[in-house]
This record gives sequence, structure tokens and C-alpha cells, in this order.
Amino acid sequence: MVYKINCLDYKYSYVGQIKRKLTRLKEHTNDFKKTNEYFVISRHKLDHNHTIDWNNTIILDSEQFYYKRMVSEMIHIKRQELDLNKQRDRTFLKSIYQSLKKALYSLIE
Repeated sequence: MVYKINCLDYKYSYVGQIKRKLTRLKEHTNDFKKTNEYFVISRHKLDHNHTIDWNNTIILDSEQFYYKRMVSEMIHIKRQELDLNKQRDRTFLKSIYQSLKKALYSLIE
């Protein structure tokens, strides 16, 4: 499953992927109990005092196969206006997928 969590104060968003259901969302919301390392979305909330829209997580894709799910996640990360994802989240999407991305955009839009 590929999902998107929005920031309510500005056009930032975070895209992630998980094999299991939205238990990852619970991991994000429980992240504030940690004292040293935070998920990027929690870091954004803490650094900018923004409100994260935890209750309206958007399911962007349901793909059971890991490789296909990773490609879908990378495409959705690239489509964000202002993303909170770390740069390493995008490295999986090689330049060979750029033409695929353009083709998919033309089908979606």
C-alpha cells in the first residue's frame, strides 16, 4: 500500500509504502514518544510547529508486490508539490523510469 499524509498548515506531504495495513500510521503518531530520532514527518511537525493530518491518510495505491510498490511510491513522491521525503527515498527510481513516469502522468491526468 502506498499512502500520503498531508500537513494542514502548508502544502507539504509525505508519501510512504507499507506491506501491512496502516499500522505504519500508528508508528508515525507514536513517534513523538521517542527522545532522539524521529520520522521525517514528526521532525517537520516539531521544527515548524505544523499540524499533521493523521486522520485523513490517503491511500494512493494498493500493490502487494514489493518492487512494484516501490516504483509506485517513488512516482507518487515525485508528484508531490512540497515533499517531506528524504532524498534517499527517491534513489530507487532510476532514470530509466523517467519515461515510464511521463507515460503514467499522461494516463492519470
